[in-house]
Parts: sequence; C-alpha cells; structure tokens
Amino acid sequence: MKHLETSLASVVLLALMAAAHPARASPDAFDVLTYNVYLRPTTLFKNGQAIRARLLARVLAGYDAIVFQEAFDDGARNKLLSGVHREYPHRTKVVGRDVGLNQDGGVVIVSKWPIIRQAQRLFKKLCDGDDCKAQKGVSYALIKKEGRCYHLFGTHVQADDQKWQMRKRQLGVLKQFIDSVHIRSNEPVMIAGDFNEDRYRGHYREMLDVLSAEHPPQAGPTYTFNYLTNDLNDSGQFRYYDYVLYSRNHLQPGGSVNEVRSFLSPTPWREFFWESWHRDLSDHYAVLGRFVFPPAPAGLPCASVPAVGSTPAVERCLLGCKETLEACIEEVSRPGGRLARTCAQRAQRCRVAC
Repeated sequence: MKHLETSLASVVLLALMAAAHPARASPDAFDVLTYNVYLRPTTLFKNGQAIRARLLARVLAGYDAIVFQEAFDDGARNKLLSGVHREYPHRTKVVGRDVGLNQDGGVVIVSKWPIIRQAQRLFKKLCDGDDCKAQKGVSYALIKKEGRCYHLFGTHVQADDQKWQMRKRQLGVLKQFIDSVHIRSNEPVMIAGDFNEDRYRGHYREMLDVLSAEHPPQAGPTYTFNYLTNDLNDSGQFRYYDYVLYSRNHLQPGGSVNEVRSFLSPTPWREFFWESWHRDLSDHYAVLGRFVFPPAPAGLPCASVPAVGSTPAVERCLLGCKETLEACIEEVSRPGGRLARTCAQRAQRCRVAC
C-alpha cells in the first residue's frame, strides 16, 4: 500500500511539473532519460540488436539528454546513435574501448544541447566475474541549455545482487570523480544509469549515501527490470535497478520525479523465423528523470569551463594534476593503499601551484 500511495503521489507531481514546466520551454527544467538498451555484442548474443536499435531511435524523442548503457555492439550502437542524431546532435565518447575480446564500457550520453566539456573515468581493475570483460566506468557531460549549465554523470556498475562490496567500491570511484570536477554548490548535478542495486531490498540507502545523492519520487511501473511483463527479460527476476539521481551537495531541484517508461515496438518483431514475436525493445525499462531548478543568477558562467585568459601551459598543468589524482585514487583501491584524503590534498597542492 505504501508503494501504491507513493506512486499515486508521484504521478500527480509529474503531471503538475509537466504542465507547469515543460522541459523544452524553460532553461531551468531538465529531462534526462536513462536507458539500458541491451545491445550486447552480436558475436556472442543474438537477440535482434540491429532491429531494436532502429526501432529504439524512433521512440526516443523529447528529452534534453539520454544516458545509454549496455550499448556494447559497435554496429547496433552506431545505428542507434545515427538514428537519434537529428534530435540529439551532441554526444560524448563511449566509455572505455574494445581491447581484444573485451568490450568498451557501453555507456554514452547524447544531448539536444551543446556538450561543452566531457570526461570519463574507468573502474579499471575494480570489477568481478563477467563484468571484467567490459571497460565499465563513468561518463561526464557538461551540457549548456539556453545559457544554463547542467552536470550529468552516467554509469553502469557491477552486476549481480550478491556483489554489493564491488559495487560500493565502484560507486566510490564515481563519487571521487564527481568531486574531482570541482562543481560549484549552486549548479545542478545529476547522476544516471543502471546501478544494479534494487530499490526495494539490499543496499539502496547505502548506495545513495556513498554518492551523497537523492532519489526523486517514483512514478510509473514498480520495477525497471521485470521478467513478468517484459518479453525480452528471461532472468526470472523483478528489480528496480535504474535511476536518475541528484547530488545532495549541489543545487537542489524545486521539483523532481523518476518515471519508469516502457518503450514498445508498434508492430511485433523477431530476428529469426523460429523465434517468438517481441514488442519490447530492451530487457530493462527506461527511467525519465525530470527536474525543475530555481532560476540561475543572471550572467552566471559555467564554473567547469576553463576561465577566460587561461593559458595552454596552465591547462597542461591542471591536466597533470588530474592525472596525478587518478593515479593516486587507483592506488587507494589496492589493499594497503594510501588514504583518499592524501590524494585530495596532493591534488589541491598541485592545482594551487598551477
């Protein structure tokens, strides 16, 4: 009953926000869709990746930005990105890269608005089992919508309900990455992706605390991963894994909601004649994060853009500080590594020197 009451309240909130603050009508409103699109490499799996990529591109209009996860297959991913390019002409690089038989990280952000800065951070050796066959990590995009800047982080973390300790370490890398960007407290920060941590059980609250993040009220279906309602999902599980969060340490939205969205093909599809027909386009459902923020002060620049008059030498110096911090953080993750506080202090001294 509690879940039902929360869902009903969220539906009302979503309707009011949509009516009062259409995302495209205001620079202070921002819509982020997170979507695990289930485009595994076709060399290993055959479940209609090319067909679904084409169909997905037709139903994903109307957002400010989309964070894709599990866009592993190069051909299917290119088809998807080409299909949405007119609506979302700006995008980040894909997290990681293919190395031998191992995959890139499958995470990419596309945006209707210019991306004026992007970066990524890999989890590297922080992985377990089959997840180590992909270079998972975090993508960052600084998006400028009608003069206002939004910081968006996208990720896909360790799978398997039993592997919380590895997820926790990866979430620590994500949090350190956010902190390393040095975003002002009066700017919006959103964190989206497939977190593989179920909202209704396990370590959901601890996940939010590690990230210093909040989860907006929920609307739509109860689960984002549900074998009972999704004809591509044969997991035997129903979970809520996918989120668009906002940072507790940065600008707080005046209104926000996470709405689970199910995208279906208008007509049944199948890849081979002996297969069952499908309507679903991924084994996950997407989640829309809708946020309305207080108006930005007039003339406020993006803090993370290099300052006017910054010289190439200074930029090279700051890049060196960033690389030093990354190397230090990597050592922190090893048994007996130095304290994270030492890393932060060293990086700060480096930046001051620049």
